[in-house]
Amino acid sequence: MDYLIAARDLTEQMLRHFWDAQDGGFFTVADDVEQLILRQKDIYDGAIPSANAVACYNLLRLSRIFGSSEYEAKAASVIRAFSQQIRLHPAAHTMMMIAQDFAVGPSAEVVIVGREDDREAQLMLAAVNKRYLPNVVVLFKPEDSRGSLVDGLCGFTKDLKPRAGSAIAYVCRNNVCNAPTGDVDEMISLLQ
Repeated sequence: MDYLIAARDLTEQMLRHFWDAQDGGFFTVADDVEQLILRQKDIYDGAIPSANAVACYNLLRLSRIFGSSEYEAKAASVIRAFSQQIRLHPAAHTMMMIAQDFAVGPSAEVVIVGREDDREAQLMLAAVNKRYLPNVVVLFKPEDSRGSLVDGLCGFTKDLKPRAGSAIAYVCRNNVCNAPTGDVDEMISLLQ
């Protein structure tokens, strides 16, 4: 669960030090370093995706994980800030187009609840991971005390309980979950 805490903390630092509150989007350089004549914003995808596009995509995914409307609003603001440039040259902004696709959906969250050493939990995780599901966020909630850590960070998981003796999967859209299933095939069909 340390990775969830780190993701939240790093995202908050990114928003605090790189966010352009006036025009939206992220500066390339933080606000707590040597003052520059100009703080630029990177939007064009070159050999690697632009920092703003990656930040936007990550904010969208994290908004689904944490149930954070603030992260989703920031991502929408990034897309709006650069929409004119994207419209003029969409091929130069492919990562931002991927983020936009994730934003408009459909997207889903899969929460698998169980023991880490449970065979069913491993089969469920493997079934999701072996498919190309770019608009699906997967979260594992362990049955032990770390599950309450997940609940503290990802509020929508609080009511997602394990099934006695075996792992269970909840397929959710917009943080509203379907009835749980212990069947891998049913879980996959709910995603499609």
